[in-house]
Amino acid sequence: MAECCPTCERAFSSYNDYPILYIASFERIPVPELIGSNFGSIFSERKSRRSLNKPLPKEVRKIFEKSGKDKILYEGIIYSKISETFHDGMTHYQSSKDVTVLVKDIISSPKIQETLSSLEGFVGKEVLKNDLLKLPGFNRDICYEPLGDISLHIYDTNTFKDDLKICHVCLDGCWSGGSISSAGLFQDLAEISYEGRVNLKVL
Repeated sequence: MAECCPTCERAFSSYNDYPILYIASFERIPVPELIGSNFGSIFSERKSRRSLNKPLPKEVRKIFEKSGKDKILYEGIIYSKISETFHDGMTHYQSSKDVTVLVKDIISSPKIQETLSSLEGFVGKEVLKNDLLKLPGFNRDICYEPLGDISLHIYDTNTFKDDLKICHVCLDGCWSGGSISSAGLFQDLAEISYEGRVNLKVL
């Protein structure tokens, strides 16, 4: 795999640097049971002078304790455990608006499914990166009320599989919930292993 531009010698760091991609594999990522928006509040496990965040509602904490889950739905709000450690030593949680039904509807729409099928059809082939990004959904051409700016996006994970780079296809975007409120979405849909190429290989 070429790791720098043959003209200016700039180091290549992502799929977007290569004019040609050899798609080695494509695997759809299962959609989670609950999907929340990216923006919400942070709660501490309990009230403490050491924490600047509000304590988790008692009813929600009881559900976490009883279920043993890391993510639950309560009265239209998704609460998720945060894995990182905070300075106060307590477990923290993040709330987000439940957009599960909405997002699953978008993912199952003909436009998204057509693009995922097209990407899967590239396995074992070379494809021009610009042609790949012309597929439906990559150009902010998803119109889905009441959401606004929603699109497909590809990003590198900076990981490898059998010496091949890994990137993810995701659904992302943000929309307004009023004059000052907003919500965001970032949901992985598929994993691609690829080799970046500068020239087409003649078989």
